Order: sequence, then structure tokens, then C-alpha cells
Amino acid sequence: MPGAKVTLHDASGKVVGSTVVDASGQYKFMDLPNPAGYRLSVEVPEYNGAEGVITASDVTGLYVVKNFALARKIPAYSKMQISPLYYDLDKYFIRDQYKPKLDSIAVMMQKYPDMRLWIGSHTDSRATEKYNEKLSHNRAEAVVKYLTSKGIDASRLDVHWFGESQPVNGWVDGVKCTEEQYQLNRRTEFQIIYLEKYFYQKPF
Repeated sequence: MPGAKVTLHDASGKVVGSTVVDASGQYKFMDLPNPAGYRLSVEVPEYNGAEGVITASDVTGLYVVKNFALARKIPAYSKMQISPLYYDLDKYFIRDQYKPKLDSIAVMMQKYPDMRLWIGSHTDSRATEKYNEKLSHNRAEAVVKYLTSKGIDASRLDVHWFGESQPVNGWVDGVKCTEEQYQLNRRTEFQIIYLEKYFYQKPF
């Protein structure tokens, strides 16, 4: 990997040399009396480091062949979970109680410019399917409008709306529900999307 920093340590751990992998993917240290027993460590931005001891089997004539498999670092935000936000019946405005949540999402996205966000909005089963599809669209757009007002580019938001088609609890048309049960379906859900520089994880 061109640009990787390779450091050479002797048997006692002392650094005896450091170099950078060239454009052809090679690196070299000169005039080592006996390379077996030396240790190599590798550092590359955005990758986990690696290291290994040079063994006799790595030495072929005048050359040492020592390769390392490097794994990309997973960004800190990747393990974060974002809980849903909920709406009043037949409304799509953002409740005041959820504005701090969206503020924190905006701050996180500003901190990690490679982060994208999947947004999916839903309704309960009351009203017609067509009406609820429009209502869920408005809910999704309300979230987008809020986040873009905080400086987040809309191209980083993967927006979807599902109407009443994806209830969390099986409470569909014809099933009698309590208001609390209806409330669970009037929601917007979030999933973090990793860019291709790490790997792409489709939320659903």
C-alpha cells in the first residue's frame, strides 16, 4: 500500500529505522546483518495498524518478504444507535422534546463529514393508505428540513416514507388499538450509513 509507514525495531524493541512504502508497493531497509528477529510495524491512516516479527522463512537471499493484511478502522459513530421520534395524530411537526435529539444528530454529522443518515417515516393505520403515505412523506421532509437548517447537506440524507405499511406491532386496519399502541407507529426511524470508504451497510 503506497504511503504506508513501516518502522523497524530490533530484538530489544529499539527503533532502528523508518520508511514509507513507495508507489510500487515496496519498501527497504539497508545493511541489516541478520534480519530474523527484527520486528516490523505498519501504520496507515484510517486503517488499524499491524506488526510482526521477521522469521527465517521471510528471508530469501538478500530480500525479506513480509506482507500485512490491514483492516479499515470503523468510525466511532458506527456503533451509535438513534432511537425513533414520534408525532401527534395527523401531524408532522417536530415536537419540542425531540429537537435536542435532532440537534445532536446534526452535531455528530458535522463532526463526521463522511457519515450519512437513513431516515424512514411512518404513520398509524387510521385514515386511508394514500393519505397516510402523504403524511409519512411530510414527516420525513420535516426531519430533513430541520437537519438542513442546521447545516447538513440534504445529499447526506437517504429519505424514505412508508405510510401505514410497516407497523411495529401488527396493529393494522381493522385491529382495535389503544392510543399508546397507535403512537408507536407514528414515528421516524434512523439508521447510520457507512460510506464506501469503510463499507456500505443497508439499513433494512
